Amino acid sequence: MCITVALAIASTAVSVVGAVQQANAQKAQAEYSAAVARNNSIISAQNEADIIQRGKVALDMQQRRLGQTIGAARAGIAGSGLLLDDTSGSTAAGLLDDVTVAG
Repeated sequence: MCITVALAIASTAVSVVGAVQQANAQKAQAEYSAAVARNNSIISAQNEADIIQRGKVALDMQQRRLGQTIGAARAGIAGSGLLLDDTSGSTAAGLLDDVTVAG
């Protein structure tokens, strides 16, 4: 009977050790997953900031090109003899409005 009790205690001890090892493995996996999620969050925030910055640069470039195009259009209109500061319904004003809308 003593051997049976000793075997039962040994079996329980092995089960406890196995359960502790499994719990430790699950804890390590959860910590790893949390670290990966933190890293992904940081990378996502960096990507967002980069996209916003690229958008600002693209907007600045487009505004610069539009200003150059409007300047060239104004020079062409003036070179053809049309008044630049004519009424809002004039051909010159209509052309400049079209350039602005297209830009």
